[in-house]
Amino acid sequence: MRFELPALGRVGRALLGLAIGAGLSLGLWAGDAAAGEPGLRLKVSVIQATKEKSAPDPALARIQGELAEAFAGYQGFKRLQAEEKLLAGETPVKIDLPNGESAEFKHQGVDKNLHKIRFSLAKSKVNLDLKAPLKKMFYQAGMKHGGGILILAMYIAPVGEPPAPDKTEP
Repeated sequence: MRFELPALGRVGRALLGLAIGAGLSLGLWAGDAAAGEPGLRLKVSVIQATKEKSAPDPALARIQGELAEAFAGYQGFKRLQAEEKLLAGETPVKIDLPNGESAEFKHQGVDKNLHKIRFSLAKSKVNLDLKAPLKKMFYQAGMKHGGGILILAMYIAPVGEPPAPDKTEP
């Protein structure tokens, strides 16, 4: 799967200089999981990007090209952790990140077939409203870590549907 965002390289470089980059997403039909459905599965792969070239991480083989294109200027990508959480109701879910931050996610409904997710980093006082499609990878990046940045590669799907193959796993 490949997605095209013409100014992504230029915009990505500008935003990655900030503490938090912009959330990237693509539109796709999305059912109304917020209206009575049991919730969404949120899969998150935490990836470290560095400017130093490194051997490709086999866990990222399927998205290596997308990462290199989307995060121009970074040449090394390594998956540090993978998590799966349930987004349901008013309760946010948390993922502890390797940089000492705790990322929080809360589903806030659907707008124009995109799911609204509140993304927060309490320690950095970051609160962003992301719009994400069902069953398509999207990214949030820019948190500093280990001489580079962290990239959160995320994927949401309705609970109860068979899981699609994870592009970040072999």
